[in-house]
Amino acid sequence: FPACAAPSNAPSDRTAVLATVQAFFDAMRARDPEAAARTVLHDGVFVNTRIEDGKRVEKHFSNREWIEKLPLEKTVLLEEFSGAPTVLVEGDLATVWCAYRFSIDAKRSHTGVDVFNLIRTDAGWRVSGGAYSVVHAP
Repeated sequence: FPACAAPSNAPSDRTAVLATVQAFFDAMRARDPEAAARTVLHDGVFVNTRIEDGKRVEKHFSNREWIEKLPLEKTVLLEEFSGAPTVLVEGDLATVWCAYRFSIDAKRSHTGVDVFNLIRTDAGWRVSGGAYSVVHAP
């Protein structure tokens, strides 16, 4: 295997990648499918992992499914990082890793770790998918 290049630390890439993730969070909070569609690659996929009834459970959904579901409910969703995110960029690929907290109607629902994978497109950075853990609040 060829050696991997060192990730870019260009401030402009880091800023643009984090702005895309924040736009993703903002679209979710606004329940705005048009804004959400501008942040993702529609065929991307997310996976989350959690413990339910003492067993590990994985749930999968596509970015397209996420966009379609956003306007169907009226609860206020708030997702935010709870620490300083790690951002790695190499060429047209980026990853963001960070602990997060998630609230529904201003009440803490759960916490966990988010991992976003992004691709640089002609239109800018887009979330291709990712994974996250879910730890329910006591």
